[in-house]
Amino acid sequence: GIPIEDFRVVFTGIISIYRSALRTKIHKRLFEEDLRMMDLPQWLCNLLIDKFRTHFKRLASSTRQPPLSQALPEIKGLDWRVGTVVGTDELFKANTPQALLGFRLKDGRTIRISADKERLALLKTRVAESLLQVIALEKQNALKS
Repeated sequence: GIPIEDFRVVFTGIISIYRSALRTKIHKRLFEEDLRMMDLPQWLCNLLIDKFRTHFKRLASSTRQPPLSQALPEIKGLDWRVGTVVGTDELFKANTPQALLGFRLKDGRTIRISADKERLALLKTRVAESLLQVIALEKQNALKS
């Protein structure tokens, strides 16, 4: 499955998006349809829908930001370079290009990621697919009253 840290970031992001978009006139049925259209796992949709139903009034009246511990990290800067990794396998001793990314976060932490060409292409594809889903949801205006 998904590494727990990645799951936390995705889950926090979804909650943050809906918390900021939430209005008292939102239709609960449309909220459920939006979640299902995001191609999330069924168990995650059910969990979010249950929490939404349970805490709807409190969430709708809440105007404060989520606690810093639950907020998404803010990127302050990005460093990158391309390097090569020499394979140690006797059958495959070739230089493999690697993209080395360093994200500087606002809280002072740095996250470093190393990805080969295939993983970088997969990341690009997944980000593009996510953006297309967001654009499609925005066109439907389902979150507007």
